[in-house]
Amino acid sequence: MNSRKKEFRERFIDQIATGNLEQTQQFFWDFISEIPYSLFRYRSGTGKYEDGSIYDLNALNDNTIFLGAAARQNDLNDSLVYFNAVAEIKRLGLYDKIDKETFQTIANYLDGPYSKRMQKETFIGCLSEVKPYGERYSDYMWEEYANNKSGFCIEYRYLDFAAPLFPVNYNNYFNRNVREDTIITSIITTKEEIWEKEEEWRIIKTGKGGNIEAPIPIHLYIGEFCEGNNKELYDGLMNYSKNHKQIEVIDMRSKPHS
Repeated sequence: MNSRKKEFRERFIDQIATGNLEQTQQFFWDFISEIPYSLFRYRSGTGKYEDGSIYDLNALNDNTIFLGAAARQNDLNDSLVYFNAVAEIKRLGLYDKIDKETFQTIANYLDGPYSKRMQKETFIGCLSEVKPYGERYSDYMWEEYANNKSGFCIEYRYLDFAAPLFPVNYNNYFNRNVREDTIITSIITTKEEIWEKEEEWRIIKTGKGGNIEAPIPIHLYIGEFCEGNNKELYDGLMNYSKNHKQIEVIDMRSKPHS
C-alpha cells in the first residue's frame, strides 16, 4: 500500500468526526485518487441454512450484505476496545464516591465482560479494494475468503452504497485504550499491519447484525474451481446470471493467474 493511500486511511475517521463539512469536502478532494471506483466482496458459498439453501447465494439473490459479529472475525482482536478504569470512573463522577473493592469490581467489568460485549455487539460487513485478478494479493483473497477459488466475488460501485463505508487503517502500534478524546470508530477500523494486503473497507453497525440492503452489483466473478467443487453454488450463480442479464458474469477460468 503506497504512502498516499496510508495517509488517506489514517486521517479518514478523524476528518469525518470533525463535523466540518467544508474541511471534509476538501479532504476528499485532496485524496480523490485514493477513493476506489469499485469494492469487492469475496464469498465462500459454503454455509447453509436449515432448509439447505446457501447463505451467500441467498444474500446475492436478495441483494443484501450480511453484517457479522466482530467477535467472530478471523482477527481475534478485531474491534476490541480497552477501557482505562480510572478515567471511566472519573467520567461517571464516581471516583470519590466508591470504595476500593467497588472500584476493582467496576475495573474488572470494564476490562473483561464489557469490552468483550462491545466486540460482540459490533457488526461488520467487509469489502476489499483488491481486484479478483491481476493484483499481487488477488489469489490470497480468493483462497482466504472464497473457499480456495471455489466461491465467488461480487463487485460493487463505491458510490452506489447508501450505507457509510469506512476504510481500515493498518497500524501495529495503535492504542486500543479508550481515552477522553477517543473516537470508538477509529478503533473498530484499525487492524495490525499483517492484514494490510486485504485493503479492507467496512460497513459498521452496533447493537444488532443481520442483512442490510446492498447496491446492485456491476460484476459477478465465479471462482475457477466453483463448478467442480460446489456444483450447487455454481448452478445457483448461473441461475442468478440468467435473471440479471445487466450484470456481467466473469468465469475466472478465463482469466490469468495473479
